[in-house]
Formats: sequence, C-alpha cells, structure tokens
Amino acid sequence: MRIYSAAITLARRPVDNPQATGTAPAGPDAEFEKLYERAQQHLNHEEFEEANKAFADALNLSPRHAGALSGLAVSLRKLDKYEEAQHVLNRALFLHPNNEQLLMEQGALCLHRRNYEKALEVFVRLPLGIPESEAALKGKAESLRRLKRYDEASQAILQALQSFPQSRIIRTEQAYLLAARDRFDESIEAFLNGNDESALIQELQNSARTTVWENLVGAATRRLPKSLSFLNLRAGFFLQEQQYDKALEAFQSALAIDSSNAEAHLGRAEALRKLARFEEAVKAINEALTMYPQDPRMLREKACLYYDHQKYDEAVEVLLEKDHEDGLITFVKSHFDGIDFNKAPDPAVETFLQAAIARLPKNEKLLQKLGEYHLGYKQYSQAAEVFGRAAEIYGISQDSLQEILTQKIQSLRLAGSVEEAYAAIAGALYRLPGNKAVIAERAWLFYQRKEYDSAVSDFVEAGEKEVLRKEITSLRGKLKLEERARLIEAALTKLDGDVQLWVERGWRYYEDQRQFENALNSFDEALKIDPDHEDALEGKCAILRLERKFPEAQAAIEEGLRRHAESRELLIQLGWLQHSQWQLDKAIATFDRILKTHPYDQVAIQSKILALKEGDRIPEAEEVANEALGKDASNAVFLCERGRLYYERDDFQKAEEHYSKAIAADPDYLDAYFNRVEVLKRLNRSDEALKMLEGLKKARPDDMGVIGQLGWFVLGAGNSLRARQELESLLRLDPKSSFTSNYMGVLAFFEERYDDAEAEFQKALKLELNNDMYHSNLAWALVRQMRETRSETKSPKHTWLESLGQSAGVIERTPANASEGLLREAEEHCRAALQISPNSTDAYGCLGIIAFKRGRLIESEDFFKKSIEIDAKEGNYVDLGALYAQMGRYDEALIVLEKARTLDRTDMRARLELGNVYLQTEKLKEAIHMFREAMAASPDSPEPPRALALGLMRNAEFTEAGRVLRKAIRYLDQSKRWQLHLALCQLLSDLADKNDDQDLYNEALKEASTAILLKPEHASPYFYAGLVRYKLEDYGRALKHFRECLKRDPDHFDAEQNARRVRALLQSERVRAQSGLYVGAVLGTMCAGLLATLWILYFKTDKIKPTMLGTLSPILLGLIFVAFLMPWLSKLKLPGVEAELSRPKEKVSTGPTGSVSFGSSSLSAGPQ
Repeated sequence: MRIYSAAITLARRPVDNPQATGTAPAGPDAEFEKLYERAQQHLNHEEFEEANKAFADALNLSPRHAGALSGLAVSLRKLDKYEEAQHVLNRALFLHPNNEQLLMEQGALCLHRRNYEKALEVFVRLPLGIPESEAALKGKAESLRRLKRYDEASQAILQALQSFPQSRIIRTEQAYLLAARDRFDESIEAFLNGNDESALIQELQNSARTTVWENLVGAATRRLPKSLSFLNLRAGFFLQEQQYDKALEAFQSALAIDSSNAEAHLGRAEALRKLARFEEAVKAINEALTMYPQDPRMLREKACLYYDHQKYDEAVEVLLEKDHEDGLITFVKSHFDGIDFNKAPDPAVETFLQAAIARLPKNEKLLQKLGEYHLGYKQYSQAAEVFGRAAEIYGISQDSLQEILTQKIQSLRLAGSVEEAYAAIAGALYRLPGNKAVIAERAWLFYQRKEYDSAVSDFVEAGEKEVLRKEITSLRGKLKLEERARLIEAALTKLDGDVQLWVERGWRYYEDQRQFENALNSFDEALKIDPDHEDALEGKCAILRLERKFPEAQAAIEEGLRRHAESRELLIQLGWLQHSQWQLDKAIATFDRILKTHPYDQVAIQSKILALKEGDRIPEAEEVANEALGKDASNAVFLCERGRLYYERDDFQKAEEHYSKAIAADPDYLDAYFNRVEVLKRLNRSDEALKMLEGLKKARPDDMGVIGQLGWFVLGAGNSLRARQELESLLRLDPKSSFTSNYMGVLAFFEERYDDAEAEFQKALKLELNNDMYHSNLAWALVRQMRETRSETKSPKHTWLESLGQSAGVIERTPANASEGLLREAEEHCRAALQISPNSTDAYGCLGIIAFKRGRLIESEDFFKKSIEIDAKEGNYVDLGALYAQMGRYDEALIVLEKARTLDRTDMRARLELGNVYLQTEKLKEAIHMFREAMAASPDSPEPPRALALGLMRNAEFTEAGRVLRKAIRYLDQSKRWQLHLALCQLLSDLADKNDDQDLYNEALKEASTAILLKPEHASPYFYAGLVRYKLEDYGRALKHFRECLKRDPDHFDAEQNARRVRALLQSERVRAQSGLYVGAVLGTMCAGLLATLWILYFKTDKIKPTMLGTLSPILLGLIFVAFLMPWLSKLKLPGVEAELSRPKEKVSTGPTGSVSFGSSSLSAGPQ
C-alpha cells in the first residue's frame, strides 16, 4: 500500500491527440496559469515542497496538462518520493505516451532509482531534433556508464559530440566516464575542453564526496597547481573529513600563492580552532579581519573562537559589531538548527541564547530560537513562556507572529495545559482571524483529546487534508488501531469523496481486524470514485486472493492491468496469486516481468527466490540472490534472502554472517534479527540469541513481532513462566488480533490447557480463515485432547466449518465417539492447511499423529517421511523415531532420533525418545545419559526428571531417583509438579513393597494426594492413589479413587480391572462379615444359655459339682468372647491369599505426540 502526497484525479482514457503538450485546456485558464507559473517558480528556486503542492493544485483544474504532470513528477523526485513520482508518470504517459518532456523525466527518474536498463530504453526512445535531445544523449551515455558498459558509453559520447560539439553536459559526462575508468587526468582535461575552471569547481562542489571525487580533485590540482579555488576546495574536503592538519597545510599553500585570499584566511583560522591551537587561531582571524573587517564570515569565525572558550558575551558582542544583528541571527541558526534533541541538552546553547537575548531583549527571532530549544527538549512550560514573550513584541511580521503563536499553542498542548491552550487559540484567532495555521493547531488539540469529529472539521478548514491522511497512516505503525479506526470514520463523514480515505479504510479492515468483506466493500467504494485508482485496485485484488477467490482475483488483476499495463503493484499481486495456486513457473515469469523494469525491486526478487525454492530450484534461487547482491551489496532484504539459502544448505556460519550484515545495513529490518536467532540456535549460541532479542525488545517495547519472537524463544527453552509474562503483554497491545490469539493458543498448548488452546486457535482462524498455520495449530490442539476426555455435560461441538459460519455436519463429542470425533475434526483442518499450502510440514506431521492414534502405523510413517522430505530441518524426525520405537524398529529409530538431536541442541523430545529407545533395549547407562541431556535442554519441563527417575529406578538407583524427583519438585513451577509427585509416589510405593514399610506407603499416599490437588482433571493421580489405598487396606477409598479415575478416562483398562477386583474383595468381605456375625450370634447365645443353665443348676440342685462349674465356666466365657469377635476374625487374611492389583508398566514415551508451531522465522511465509 502506498500513500501519495499529491491528491490528483487524472482522466480515465487518453486524449484524442496523444501528442498534446503543455497547452492548458479550456476552463479557468487564468487561475490555472497563475498556479502553474507559481509552481514553476518554486521549482526553479528548488522549493520542492511548495512546487509539489502548487502543481497538484494546478492539476485539480487541468488534470491532463503534460507540463504540470511533468513538474509534479520532478518535484516528487527531488523530494525523494520515487514511488509517487513513478505513479504520476505512469498516468501521465498513459495520457501522453510520446511526450518528450515526460519521457525525459521518466529517464531521469530511472537514473535516480538506479534502474539503468529502463533509463537506457527511455533515452533511446526519445527522437532527435527536439530541445531535450542533447540531455537525452547525455542520459543514454550516463545509463551505459552506470551499467559499466564503458565502450558503448564512449561511442555514444563521441556520436553525441558530433551533433553537439560544444555541449557542456556531454563533455562533463565524458569526464565522468574517464574517471570511472580511473583516467583522472584525462577526465579533468575532458571537462575543461567544454567548461571553464569555475564550472569545474562548481561541478565538483555539487558531487558526492567519494574516493573518485578525491582523485578528481587531486588531478585538478595537478592540472591547475596555482588555482586557489582547487586548493581551497581540497582543503575544505579535509576539513569536512576532520583531517585538520591536512586542511591547514592546504590553506597555507593557498596563502603562499595569494596572501590576501579570504577563503584561505577563513579556512586557516577554522583549522587552527579545530586543532585547539586557540592563540594561533585568534592571531589568524585578527589578521584576516584587518584585511576584511566587514566580512561577516570572519566575524562568525571569531565568535566561534569565543564560543568554544565559553566566552558567550564576547561572542555576542563580536557578532553585533556595528549593530550587525543579522550576523548574530545567522550565527544562531547555523549553530543551533542541527541540534540532535535525542542527546542530552548542551548547557552552552541555552547560555549563549540567554546572553544574546540579554543584549537584544526585543528580538523575536532569538526568543523564538530559545523557545524552539526548550520545545525540542520537551521543556514545554518553559517553551510556552518564551514564545509568549516573543508574541508580545511590538511590530513583528504577520508570518513571524503566526509561527510564534502556533508554537506557543503547541507547547501548551504538549504540556497538557488544555485550558491555557484553548485560551491561547482564542487569543491567536483574535489577532489573526481565520488563520489556518492556528486552526490546524486547534485540530491537533481536538485530536489529542480524542474529539475526532471536531479535529477532522478543523483539519479540513485549515486545508490540511494531507496531514490528516498521513496521521491516519502513521497510526498503523504506532499500533493505535482504535484511534485509527475512529479517525478514518470521522474523516469520511466530512470527506466521503476522498478516494484515499476509502483505501485506508479498506486496509484498516484487513490489517487490523481481518474483516475481508468490509475491506472489499471499502476498496469498491474507492473504485466507484476513481476506477483507475491503483491502490484501490491493488487492495481489491489482494483481498480476493487472500479469500482464495482465485477466479475473481484473476479477473480483477486483468482489469487493473488493462488500466495500468505495467503496474508493479498489480503484477506483484498477479505473481502472488499464481504462487497461491501453486503455479510456480508462471509466478516466476511474472516476477521476471517486474524485474525487467524494476531490477532492484526487493519484493519481486524476494518472491521469485521463494517460488524457486518451493519449486526445488535451489541453484537458480541462489543465482538470483547473488545477482541481487551484485547490484546492491548492502541491501538488507537481499542479504537476508542469501542467508536463508545458506541456512537451507546447512551452512550456518555463512548464514549468520549474512544476517549480521543485513542488521548492520538496516537496523530496523526485523526479519534479519529473527532469522539470525534461528541460526544462532543451530550454532549453539542460544545465549547470544536471547541477548539480541532482549535488546531488541528494549529498543522496541511495543513491537508485537519482537514480543512474540522473544516469548516463543523462552518457551522453546523451557522457561514457560517468563514466556507467559512476555506473551500476555500482547493482550495489552492488541487483544483482538489473530497474531495475539495464535500466541495465546501456543502458550495454552505448552501448558497442557488444550481446551483453551483450541479456543484461541479458533479465534485466530475466524479472523484468518485461509491461514494454513492456524489450521495446523488447531489440529494439534484437537489431537492432544484425546488424553483429556471431555465431560459428558459439555454441549456437542461442531466441526470447524460450522463454527466459522459455514454449512457442515455436527460431530458430537460424546464419550462413545469423542476420540474419533476429535480426530476427524483435526484431519479436516490438516487437509484445509494442505489445500492452502501444499508443503505444510505441520499439517503432514499432524496427519501422521492422527494415523498413529488410529493404529495405521504404515500410513503414519508415510506422513512423517513426507514432512521430512519437504523440510529436511523442520520435519517430524522425533515423531518418526518415536513411531519406529513403538514398532520395535530400534535401529531405525536410533538413526532418525540422532539426526533430530544433531539438528537442534535444545530439542528435549528428541533426547527423551532416544533415551526411551536405549531403555527399551536395556542400555541403561546410555538412557540415563540421554535423560540428563534432556534435562539440560529443557530445565523447566517435568518430563526429563520423571524419565531420569524411571531410568535410575530400572538401574536400581532408588536413592538417586528420589533425589532427582525431590529436587525437580522444588524448582519447577507448581502447575508442572503433578507428574513428579506421581513419579515419587510410584517410587515410594515400590520401596514400601520391597521393605513392607507402612510409613513409606503413607508418604506415597501424600504424594498422590498432592498430585490430585495439582491436577484434579487428570486420571492418573486417582489411579495411583487407589493403588496406595489398597496397599494400606483402605479398600473403600481405593475403589472410590479407581472410580474417579474412570470418570476422567473411561478407557483406562488397569483402573477398570482394579476397580473390579476391589469390588469383588469388598463383596467377599461383606459376606464373611455377615457370616461371622451370624455364627457369633448363634454361638454366643448358645454358650450364654449353657452358662446360665449351669449356674442355675449349681445353685438349685446338687447335680453340678464345684469342680465341673470351675472347669466349664471359663470355657463357656471364652466361647462367648470368641462369638463376640467372630465378625472381625472373619476379615483375617491368610498369607498369599490377597489379590495383586495391576498397574501399567511405566514408560518414558507412548509414541509420536507432535508439536505445535507458530511459523518458523527462518522461513518465508510466502505471499501475504
């Protein structure tokens, strides 16, 4: 998207007479001529901003005027707005395809943009016999010289000199050609053949200071050794380069030839001052002043001497000699206009200004300069006070008064003194009724207070529509998205016919909210106003392409190219459209078409390289990148692309060198930083990568891309707590963006909150339906939920299509079909991702996981291999290795997992899976070593210490296993400890079994209970709590835990088996208890009856002897006691009779699990 400074509406078809020149058509001729003449005057005086505005105003009256179009293009070129100048010329040449004036400007613009091939085509096209043909021949020769086609350039110059033997510009071009061939003495001779000495000096003064320039000056000095002008020019160059000794020597040589030369006297004094030889400098300047007492330059140099000595009053007095106020003002401007307000304030500046004001208290220019000093350093209250003093001075000009009053208002506004600012505005409008500059300041005050309707009204009244447009554009970069939206809507209420505002609205809907339909409607509104508007055409084509409405996008691009045959923006869209449809050869041809006319076009080169890479034409991609760097070796984009290609070839050292060069060439090019991070990780320099990202965030604290990269980096390093702190700051910056939702999903995924991850990825996908990465990420979240069975009370979920408002069937995730429903939904997203991006490694990896979960192991292997085939670095090596381990193909698993381990030293899963293979093959020492490596790679993950503990237990190192688990529990985040508590529970339980130690069982139960508290939604803590309860013979609670486990995982086979066994045991206990109670009651009743009968007979008869009573009574009493204990005695177990409960064999790995991605920064995401 491009914003142009000139709001012009050109005709929509060529004029009947294509040879039309600068003659104005019928209409308000007088007003047009007045504007056109004023524009030409501004252009001649090099007042390019004013010329630009005047030409635009003239074109509003006469949109087809070739001269005005050419002038507008010239002014834009001089302002370095090359894209906008080309935009004007495209339309102008559509109207006047053979206009020599426009063609000349097109050639000049191509030269400025270093598009020398195109410039050559234009200059060759120009006919001879026109006033511009001399310049055209010169342009042809220059183009050939710039292309280093020196022989052809020399021939062209000789032919040109036959037609124009006295041409200065052609002789000058001949001189530059000779200089380019290092023939400097001949170059000077050639120049002097067509020019005099003063012209040579002027040409050298206006040329860039390069090594060639220095050699030319040296040659000129040899050619004209007595020329004071060249000696002074050379000495001035040394001054500029801070080579003060050489400068002094050159100025003294000039004085040796002419002791009265003013330039040499002045330069000598300055060189001595810069060398801090102050006494000699004072003597030199006094000597100069005796010769030139009225020369203001001498006075300024003497003032500089006093200023450097901090003698500010003396400096002021020197500048005011003979009431020379202008000298003081000139000195102030030359010294203080270039202040860098990003650096600390220099007290000398303010002190000098105060000294000058004390001497001239009524000079508004000095007060204004002091106010600007305070304003620049954000000392707003002081600035407002000084501007107020300046405004009260009597007799100042209207222009000065306007400037001072607006600066006062600005200072009050920035100081937050709203009421005072309003009062100052009222006072200013009283003194300057209807003044547009004051009204513009009022607009800014309204804008600052977010009164957008009033602000827009004032901007329009002040004639500052372009300022309004630029502010709207700038808000995007400042991430003030809500302000941007409100300002656009307010502006459209006043300027509903402004095509650029509709275009801005379209991009706003796309960039800020991904509302494609509203964006498309906005671009259509813009095209209703101006069907030829290139920005609107570009926006419409982009939206249709992003919505994957390829036929409509193709038709829109063809219509746009019919109106703008070689529009670079529309051709870019065409190339991206072809790329999106995987028509890579056509896309490459389209980018080549762009590069014919724009050989340095970064986007075209970048897109061509990407298309070549995806078409497996790597050597050609490297050739394109090398060619681009040959044209511009310091271009950050080209350096980055070459670095990516080195990265693809595993030449990480060269890749890092190119990314470092790209950062040095353009410190604001973030892709270079992000790519370098990936390479530094490969080079085992992760600490350096982290420092670079932290420094980048410090410099750009609100840049969402930087925050996302830093969060992802620390998350990958296992520091999830810091990752959460970093990534949650995205919610403050832009909570509604798909970018933020995706990162929140990634964070939830790594924290095993898969439901939350799914919800965040769904939100991102609703904003960008055609984003393959979001489809893949959502698929991963769905697949991972298979271990987290959803509650039956949840509402049935729909497929992703229906959740996005499209027609689709419903997959109810009830317990019976929950797993398959999740897999089907995940598979839909993977297929959608592959439809958008056929080379999506994430999608193929996820399909491999889905196939594995369905038991289709061969199909799963094929998908993993496909992902590796597509991307040899980011493919699913770990999952393929884990699959091989599950299939018992351990040798193949070792090869693949070693490759994964080599590719990424921070890949924890590769090391865990490798350790698992060693564990399965009874190589316990190697397994333990790998698990320790995994802990080092991801110190904040609970899986490595758990795996290490398991390996140590298998190696009978129970004490060390316990130490590892307890240490990990101490330093890991609470949310991650539950697995470690569970592993410690298992360790303690095993030790209790070996030693028959009840205390260890109680400790194990505490660990299981802690795991339940930390992870109440997971089945495993309840399962192991049930096992320990059983060991403690608490069968009722054991059964309750097994039931809780089955609620969370109905497919848990061991829990189901154990629950059945405990139920059977409890049933058996109940039967024994009931039998014991019955037998005890009968036996007790009988014994009690016999005892009572015995004692009755003893007392009433003599049949019972005391001996019998003494013998039978204890026996009966004992039997009664036994009968009382019978219910409890029935619960006694005989050794070896107790049933053993089952538990699954502990594993480090359960097979491929996959991983979520957010798009690798080291690879281009392709056309956006």
